[in-house]
Amino acid sequence: MEFGMFHEFQRLPGSSEASSFANSLAQVDEAERLGLDAMWLAELHFAPERSVLASPLIIAATIAQRTRRMKIGTAVQVLPLCHPLRLAEEVATVDQLSGGRLIFGVGRSGFAHTYATYGVDYGESRERFAEVMTGQRDYSAEELDSELPDLRRTLAALGAAEEQELGADQFLELLRQKARQLTGAVLAGEGANLVARPELA
Repeated sequence: MEFGMFHEFQRLPGSSEASSFANSLAQVDEAERLGLDAMWLAELHFAPERSVLASPLIIAATIAQRTRRMKIGTAVQVLPLCHPLRLAEEVATVDQLSGGRLIFGVGRSGFAHTYATYGVDYGESRERFAEVMTGQRDYSAEELDSELPDLRRTLAALGAAEEQELGADQFLELLRQKARQLTGAVLAGEGANLVARPELA
């Protein structure tokens, strides 16, 4: 059995953002000293009266540098609001900085207002969750036509510049393969530990 702590990095009435971070990190330090096994981090957006924890992976990296033993978990990273390639890079970075102590928990969140504020339809959250988990997106003909220049730049950045003259269908399949290669190791649980909760609503 393991004992851990779930933390929202609360902002108490009358406190500043700076003091909220300082107080919460002091609690993390004490939890490490007392021997707790894990620190689980929430992800809360647009609720400044409640929490300052909008970027769990940044906080996880900070905790990784302040601790030596404690595991660090996300509970949960809101996957449908993330870009799969950027997320894979960030998770891999924290996994390295923590010496493999990251537990990467993912879900959809139940706060529809967060999606609305980001301009994302909450009704698309299940589909977006699957897209990020697999590193794959199905483009309509119209989307592919309008986004092709950006997609070609993405493919070039992934190391396949010589393949950019492929037809649209072949090109898109190659992009998907490259994305799966990059995201697969992290989001399939190779490296950071993965805890997926797609049913969270």
